[in-house]
Amino acid sequence: MTRWFIVAAVAAQVLVLAWMAAQREWVVRTGETVIVRTAPVDPRDPMRGDYVRLEYEISTVPRSLCRDGVAGWFERTRISGREMRDRRVFGLLERDDTGVAHIVALTDEEPDEGLFLRGRVDWFNDRSIRVRYGIEAFFMEQGRAWEFERTMRDEKVGVPINAELAVGRGGLAVLRATSWEPLGITLRVERRGVAEDAANRMPAGERPGISGAVVTLKNHSDAPVAIVDLPHGASFRLVVSDRWGEGRMQPVARVEPRPMLTAADVIVLDPGETHEVNLDFSRPEWFVVKEPREGETPEAPQPFEDLRNVWDAWFRIEYAPPPAEASRGLPNAELIRHANLRTRSFNPSGGLD
Repeated sequence: MTRWFIVAAVAAQVLVLAWMAAQREWVVRTGETVIVRTAPVDPRDPMRGDYVRLEYEISTVPRSLCRDGVAGWFERTRISGREMRDRRVFGLLERDDTGVAHIVALTDEEPDEGLFLRGRVDWFNDRSIRVRYGIEAFFMEQGRAWEFERTMRDEKVGVPINAELAVGRGGLAVLRATSWEPLGITLRVERRGVAEDAANRMPAGERPGISGAVVTLKNHSDAPVAIVDLPHGASFRLVVSDRWGEGRMQPVARVEPRPMLTAADVIVLDPGETHEVNLDFSRPEWFVVKEPREGETPEAPQPFEDLRNVWDAWFRIEYAPPPAEASRGLPNAELIRHANLRTRSFNPSGGLD
């Protein structure tokens, strides 16, 4: 009797796996195509074979985008990440001008319409939720994952990766393929009077504060690509990085509108060509301010250079070109890549991650 019970249990497991495989194959063949932005991490797991571990921009959802019951989780005084782990959630998506989808809301109620992915909570804190969608592993032929990582590290530094998904009914997503973005972005921070390599050899408390940055955009494709470089670094903005914890320092909201796009602001990059932009962090639009807790008096915005001992604040520089309609009629407008790009994380005290 016991033997037949074991056989039946094994058979049931095989049937479940077969059904899951068939379901995913059906989604691959019939599902809606969706492109999301990703970056690879952890390129090999010896227990599972060669694959690239993918980390998606849509995986970390800030509290401000949470809806319905998910929003209520943040109001509970006693709640832990372990308690929320594996809860079913749905990420609502919208496509930008380049066709890349970005998350606009996270809910625990399955939407009746629209584009969405279903996932489960990975971790949770008082500011954001980390979600896994079952598309985090991209398997490759033997040895290709290492080659993929080497290309990312050496040849395509700062180049984002786009993942092509097939999305079926109920938000089930299956990873079809990956491709490189045409543009890459890199960052070099600057300290007044001290080179960054010399600053890295100094004790942390003695390093001068970060006074600015040099952002480099490079065309990694085999065709010309145009970028937009507005005056005073207005094509760029400061965004909070969630990779190294949740600090209280936030970028100030820009008051002045961005300057109107002109032909002189459109820069065409040939294959392999780069363009550098110097950002002056002493300008007020780059200041940051501490988010006050209940009962605290709001503090005045501060420049990065004054934040030499703030270790829990991590940021990225985001290249955010104007929308396509702002460039209509300008020379080379058809070459502009209207895709946002983000640099590595950096900290006012420690520099780059």
